[in-house]
Amino acid sequence: MRGIVGFLLAIMLMSPAPKPALSTEIDSAVSSVDPSVRTPESVDWQLPARYVGQTVSRHPRGFDKRSIALTFDDGPDPRFTPGILDELKKRNMKATFFVLGWRVERYPALVKRIFDEGHTVANHTRMHPARPDQARATEEVKSTSEAIKKACGKYPTLFRPPYGIRDSWTARIAKGEGMASVIWTISSADTQTKDTKTIFDNVTKTPSNGDIILMHDIHEHTASAIPRILDELDHQGWNCVTLDKLFRQFDEFENSRN
Repeated sequence: MRGIVGFLLAIMLMSPAPKPALSTEIDSAVSSVDPSVRTPESVDWQLPARYVGQTVSRHPRGFDKRSIALTFDDGPDPRFTPGILDELKKRNMKATFFVLGWRVERYPALVKRIFDEGHTVANHTRMHPARPDQARATEEVKSTSEAIKKACGKYPTLFRPPYGIRDSWTARIAKGEGMASVIWTISSADTQTKDTKTIFDNVTKTPSNGDIILMHDIHEHTASAIPRILDELDHQGWNCVTLDKLFRQFDEFENSRN
């Protein structure tokens, strides 16, 4: 009996140890990777050279694509921005959000959601000053760009000066940083009225190819008007795109005429 036991022990000692199974945590992590997740490396916010460091306030004459850009200023606001994002997502429409730096710092997850859902995040200064001096303007612009980078992994390439003041120091600094300073061609006037029908009419009655539409995602009346606005724009056959995509379309159109 002792001989048999010894023989079996010898065989066990000579057999290779079984390979350890992969940890269930690693398996779970790998299997949960979504190839459709938007990463900073997969997103191109680069602008055509003709728009880098320039003020953009109109579309090219004769632009023939049925594209417009919806833009939202002064957010993000956790009360209203999520609902606007929900409505855009339902219709597969994209927009550009000109965010304030202090709000980015306070609500980074909301900025990340804007990015993750295919929209463009752009710089609108940190505290929305009208005409700061050069030193403060530099801080306003650069700190907001850094906050955006921290929240979603990319530096912005688009800027909108507060109140649309084209010659402000903030606009000059942003253009010096290589951003396009973008004004609007249609205003919803949602800072002048709370009437949702007026806001709806301002946005939907007169758009033309290449228009840039100004709204604010910090107002309840704007958020309330959005579903009807988006439905009407969809009914009219508009393709709502981000500003960087619109500028690439502008560039292709300009190049085709040369």
